[in-house]
Amino acid sequence: MSNDHHALRDFLAGTGPFEKLPQAVLDEVAKAMRPRTVQADERVLPTDDGEHAVYLIERGAVEVLDADGGFVARLGEGEMVGHQPLLDEDATLTVTALEQTRLQRIPAELLRRLVAEQPALRDYLAP
Repeated sequence: MSNDHHALRDFLAGTGPFEKLPQAVLDEVAKAMRPRTVQADERVLPTDDGEHAVYLIERGAVEVLDADGGFVARLGEGEMVGHQPLLDEDATLTVTALEQTRLQRIPAELLRRLVAEQPALRDYLAP
């Protein structure tokens, strides 16, 4: 197991959505995560390729707007964005970086499965 993997697993273990999950699940998520760095004012979601993505904010901050451009939230380190459409298919959000932001992409399929299998994660993310 690499140092990066250990660092990602430890980061996950310290964030709200994941802190109550078993070690094996944290390892699985850490192995699947992929980094992405965006600059200030760069759109994070929706993605240009139309692929659904869920991101955990490692550093920086993003702004979330609804379909009408109304402010929904400002999110920062340790918070997750992009999971809303997994829980509510009608959710249409635009997410833009407020500053240089480092994100960790979590495959949507993995998160969808974990929400179904892990009551603690499902309860945390419930609207």
